[in-house]
Amino acid sequence: MKLIAPIMLLTFLMSCQEKIIYEPVKVPVEIQTKRQSLDKEELKNWYIKDLVDDTIPGISLKKAFNTILKDRRGKEIIIAMLDMEVDIHHDKLEGSIWQNPNETLDGEDNDNNGYVDDVNGWNFLGDKNGQSNRFVNYEYTRVIRKFEPTFNHKIQSNIAQKDSFNFLVYQRAKEKHTAQMLYAIQDKEYGQMLQNIVNIGKEALSPYFPDGEFTIKDLDSLKAVYPDHNTLQLEIKRMSNFKKYGYTEEYIKDYLIKAEERLDKMLDLNYDDRVFVGDDSENINDTKYGNHILNSNTDLFKHGTKVAGVLAFFAEGNDYGDIKIMPLCISSFGDEHDKDIALAMRYAVDNGAKVINMSFGKGFSLYKKWVDDALQYAEKNNVLVVTSVGNGGLLLDEIFNYPNDTNADNEEIVGNFIKVGASSYTLDTSLYSKFSNYGKREVDIFAPGNDLYTLLPKNIESFDSGTSLASGIVSGTAALLFSFYPSLTASEIKEIILESGLKYTHPVLVPTKEAPERQLPFNQLSKSGKIVNAYNAILMAEKMTKEKDK
Repeated sequence: MKLIAPIMLLTFLMSCQEKIIYEPVKVPVEIQTKRQSLDKEELKNWYIKDLVDDTIPGISLKKAFNTILKDRRGKEIIIAMLDMEVDIHHDKLEGSIWQNPNETLDGEDNDNNGYVDDVNGWNFLGDKNGQSNRFVNYEYTRVIRKFEPTFNHKIQSNIAQKDSFNFLVYQRAKEKHTAQMLYAIQDKEYGQMLQNIVNIGKEALSPYFPDGEFTIKDLDSLKAVYPDHNTLQLEIKRMSNFKKYGYTEEYIKDYLIKAEERLDKMLDLNYDDRVFVGDDSENINDTKYGNHILNSNTDLFKHGTKVAGVLAFFAEGNDYGDIKIMPLCISSFGDEHDKDIALAMRYAVDNGAKVINMSFGKGFSLYKKWVDDALQYAEKNNVLVVTSVGNGGLLLDEIFNYPNDTNADNEEIVGNFIKVGASSYTLDTSLYSKFSNYGKREVDIFAPGNDLYTLLPKNIESFDSGTSLASGIVSGTAALLFSFYPSLTASEIKEIILESGLKYTHPVLVPTKEAPERQLPFNQLSKSGKIVNAYNAILMAEKMTKEKDK
């Protein structure tokens, strides 16, 4: 999106009096692919590696820690994370979760901010009994419910000019809802089929494994004992495949729950999820709702902990900065409410966050103005907002995608907003992560988001991929800049991040249904055409800060 002022990334401070002069990282004329594939240990931290030193297209963060930031200490910076619930007691998040200095867990609103016991953040999906809404409507379900009484059975020629935009949104929502209903029915049937296969398999294997517990090795041994038992051989093969591909009973149970709730709640026009919360969803001034419990459903909600795991490296992965994560729960299964997004952003600003990470997206927005106003409030208070582009492999320039920072004429309304796509660790045609959305107009920059080592609830660590994680990489980088260069504004930090990234121009695979082998130059996939580079960003921040101090 638009840059405040074009800045050329020149050789850093050639005329300065420092004994050590650091040169910015540049993309070599001929990119040399790392010859050997990355092993598991290399994959765990590939995203912090350097293009030149390691031949891996990471963000050069390790290089920054070992050189420019060595023996320096930044000021504390808070990253507000608008997401699902978070396992705030995860071993690897210890010390990284924000603590409200003015609140005590005693049933009182000690800091008089309207949020009782918000010692670590706030759950905008909670009720007064300490529970949290797990399944909510899709936004297009809400759109239909709101406009159905006005537009049902109407055609365009019967619609007043003042209602024409809402009518088009309503029609688009109806089309999306119909398509999703067909998918949801098939998905539920698939989940039931998986459950039936497991039930039949366990029943067939129960004489041999009475406790229902067995490994692939156990099944292989049983297969060798009864080579001529065709029925048993079939069930052994099925259950071995389920084990091999991660179709655990817990996975299937969760899958079926989500499939059923998609029909019963997310798509149900008669289900209003705000009855559970107890607020007036159409009144932005009704703020007395939610609760302080941030981790009651982490068995089901894992996304928030994954994103927190990426941010945690910036918080605890170095000895130089002091970054805290402020969990603000606004996401469950379904779509976020614009009201929750807006109020969570305002909470973040009012409680000292300098970066707001929003790793979510949706195709409809009932109350976009509330979110726009919150974006402008963040800009006014010098807070940077970072969001992910989504994982559909779609060209965002051609579809509706929220949140964004543009008005109806595609004009930007703020200068503190960054939208992030996902890149990979390979220097070939797979540098672009093909699940990532992209767009020369709507996407600002890319960041590592493929096979990142992060966290899961219950002290688990694992690999995961997604633009949500890429957004976290940019948020962490922005937090480091705020930490070490506090005189910079949010718009300047946006400018630095976009200008200092590495521009790759070689063709990458950007498949479509019609053209699965289509390739485009990487620099055509976003506004900047770049991948974020923390080392270069720090160099540019050093230069900009010194110039401001002259």
